[in-house]
Amino acid sequence: MENLFEDYLREEHSKDYAGNDDEMGDDYEAWLTNLDNEELIEFGNQVIQEIVDKANKLDLKMRDYSDEEYRANFRSELVTSL
Repeated sequence: MENLFEDYLREEHSKDYAGNDDEMGDDYEAWLTNLDNEELIEFGNQVIQEIVDKANKLDLKMRDYSDEEYRANFRSELVTSL
């Protein structure tokens, strides 16, 4: 979960990458350097939306637990799902 945004960016980069594995890291760095602030904000918003969507799905799933169980299980499930 610590590198969620970076993992998301790497995944986005890999969708259009057509080179070989040896050059992918350098290409990612170049791609990242060329992103403007608006693109970074948009990617950040997409990551946040994914987290919110997962949290909402887990919230519905966990409603049968007591409050204490709910909080403990919700946090654990959310971290695991990310």
